[in-house]
Amino acid sequence: MKKIISIILTVLLTFSIISVCAEEEITFYISPYGSDYNDGTYDKPFHTLYRARQAVRWQKERGAVSAGGFNIVLKSGRYFLDSALYLDSKDSGINFTGEEGAVITGALSFDKNKFQTLSEDDTNYSRIKSDLRDKIKWVSLESLNRLDEPNEVNEMHSEMSDYIVSKDNIRLKSARYPNDTMLRVDNVYKSGSQNDTEFIIGYTDENISSWLKPNEVYFEGFGDVLWKYQKIRIGSIDTVNKKITSGGTKLYSGIQIDADIWFSNVLEELDSEDEQYTDRTQKRLYFYSDENTENISISVSKQPFLKIFNTKNISFSNIIFENTRSSAVIINGGSEISFDNCTFYNIGGTALNIRKSYKCGIKNSNITSIGSGGIRFSDCGKKYNLRKSYNFVTNNEICDFSWNIPTYSPAVWVDGIGDTISHNTIHESFHAGIIFYGNDNEISYNEIYNVLTETEDAGAIYTYGDGSSRGNVIENNFIHHLGNGKKGFLNTGLFGVYFDNFNGGQIVRNNIFYDMPCAIHINSGGDNTIENNVFSEVDIPIFAHSYDSHPSTDMWNGYLKLYKDETVWLARYPELADIPDPTEPIKTYRGNVIKNNIFSLSGSIGTDFIGLSGSTLINNTQTDDEIFTDKSNFDFSFLLSFSNFNPIDISSCGIIQ
Repeated sequence: MKKIISIILTVLLTFSIISVCAEEEITFYISPYGSDYNDGTYDKPFHTLYRARQAVRWQKERGAVSAGGFNIVLKSGRYFLDSALYLDSKDSGINFTGEEGAVITGALSFDKNKFQTLSEDDTNYSRIKSDLRDKIKWVSLESLNRLDEPNEVNEMHSEMSDYIVSKDNIRLKSARYPNDTMLRVDNVYKSGSQNDTEFIIGYTDENISSWLKPNEVYFEGFGDVLWKYQKIRIGSIDTVNKKITSGGTKLYSGIQIDADIWFSNVLEELDSEDEQYTDRTQKRLYFYSDENTENISISVSKQPFLKIFNTKNISFSNIIFENTRSSAVIINGGSEISFDNCTFYNIGGTALNIRKSYKCGIKNSNITSIGSGGIRFSDCGKKYNLRKSYNFVTNNEICDFSWNIPTYSPAVWVDGIGDTISHNTIHESFHAGIIFYGNDNEISYNEIYNVLTETEDAGAIYTYGDGSSRGNVIENNFIHHLGNGKKGFLNTGLFGVYFDNFNGGQIVRNNIFYDMPCAIHINSGGDNTIENNVFSEVDIPIFAHSYDSHPSTDMWNGYLKLYKDETVWLARYPELADIPDPTEPIKTYRGNVIKNNIFSLSGSIGTDFIGLSGSTLINNTQTDDEIFTDKSNFDFSFLLSFSNFNPIDISSCGIIQ
C-alpha cells in the first residue's frame, strides 16, 4: 500500500511540475563566475553553456513544457569557448539571451603586465629594424602546446584563418611588405601554372634580400587576374640572382608579369602599429606597442562556437561572438534559427554558415572584421519545385568582411529560393558585397559602398549561372562609390550589378547607382528587366558583351537538364516555354528590356550594341543636368521630375534605426 501511495504522489508531483511549466518560462543562468555544480538560478548560476543546455534537456526528459520557451541567460562577462556547443533536435525551443556585455570568445588575453621588452639576447633582435626595437614588445605563448603554421590558400576559399591577433580589441595584420600597397611582378621565370608545382619570379626591391628566414614568408596576391586570390609559402630567395621560388604548393592559377602581390609573415617588416609577428619556434608574439597599449589577445579556437543540426525554433539575442579562427556558427538542416541584436567580430571564416535550412537568419546585428564572408546560405529551398526557404538577412551593418580571403567572400552569399536580403549597410571590401544564386530571392533597400576596392571582373551584387537561375529582384538599393575611385572600363570591369555567364530572367528596378565605373553588366543572358533606375556620375551605365548570336546550350543547360518539364516552372516562368532548339544559334540577349531609366551626368547607354544584342529600349532619359538636390551631403531628393518615372527615396535604404 505504501508503494502504491508513493507512485501516486510521484505522478501527481510530475503533473504538477508540468502544469506549472506550461504556464511559466523555465530559465537557467550562466556566469563566468558561476559553477556547474550550482542549480542555474540567478543567484547560483551555472558556469558553462554545456551545463545549461544539459539542464534544459533534463527538464524536457521529465516532460516539462514551457509556454514561454526554455531560456538560457548569459550574465555579463566573457565566456571562453574553444570547442563547439552542439545543438540538435533535443534542444528545440531554447532562447539564448545575453545581458549587456555577454561575450563568447575563443581568444587568450594578455594585459600590459605580461608585455616583455626586446633585449639583445633575443634571437630575433637583429631582424627587427634598429629604430623600432624600443617600440616592439612581445608576450610568451608557451601555454599553447603547438602553434600552427599559416594556412595556404590556392582555391580562393577557406573556412580557417591564421591566428587572429588584436591590440586593444583592434585586429592586427601579419607583418607584411609593402604595408598598404602591392608590388608588381616584373619578371617571371616559371609561372606555376598547368604542370608546374612551383613558380619562380624575379625581384628588384633590395628589402626582399634582407629577409633572413625566407621559408617563413608567404606570397599573397593574384596570379593572373584580380579575382583569384592565393597565399603560398615561399621556398627560397636567391639574393644573388634576385629570384624568389615558391615552396611547392601548386597555384590556383599561374603567375604572370604585372601580377599584384605582397608578402606576409615577415619579421623584418614589423614596422607599423597595425602589424604583428608570431614566432612559431620560440612561441613569442611580437607587436608594436606604446604607453597607451593595454591589452593583446590571440585567438586559439579552431572550432565554431555553435554547431546546430536538424533542429528548429532556437534564438540568440544580445550576444557578442568574437575571435575564432573558424566560422562562428554552422547550421545544417535548421528551421527558424535566428540571431537578433548580436555582434560578430574577428571571425576567421564566415559569421554564419547555413545549409539546407528554412526561415533562418540574422537581423539588427553588427558583423565586422570577418575573414571569409559574413553570412553564407547554401542549398536552401528546393529548386526542382521552387519551394521557398524564406531565409533572411535584415537590418544589419556588415563591414570589413574579407580580410582572410579577399575574393568571393561577400557580406552575404545566398543560394536559395525566396530568401530576403534587405535594409543592410554593406561596406569595406576588396571584392563583392552580395553574391546570389537560385530563384525568387529579394535584394532590397540595402546601401552598398566602398566595395570592389582592388579587384576586377566583379560586381557589388554578383551572380554566375545558367538560364535556370531567375526571378530574383534587385530593387530600392542605394549603390555608390565603388572601385576606390577608379574610372572607365578597367580590364574586365567593375560593376554595381553583374549578371555573369548567361544569367537571365532577373529584375533590377528603383535603384540609385552613383559614382562608379559601370553600373550594370549583362553577360550573355536574356529576359532581364532594367527599369526605373537612376544612374548618376556613372562612366558606363549599362554594358553588355556584343554577341550577336551564340549557341544556347550553355545558356539553358541547367534548365534543360532538370526543370523544363516541371509544371510549376512553366507556371512561374512562362517565357521558358519558348526556348528554341538549344543547339541552334540565337541572340543570347533576347527578351532584355531597358526602360524608364534616367542617366544623369553619365556616359552613353550604348544603344548601338545593346540594340544589336536584341534588347528593347523604351523611354530612357539621358541628361547632362544634375537631378539631385545636394549629392555632396547625400541629399538625393529630386530637383527635376520626369514622365514615366517614379521617384526613388533612399532614406529607407540601409539600416533602419
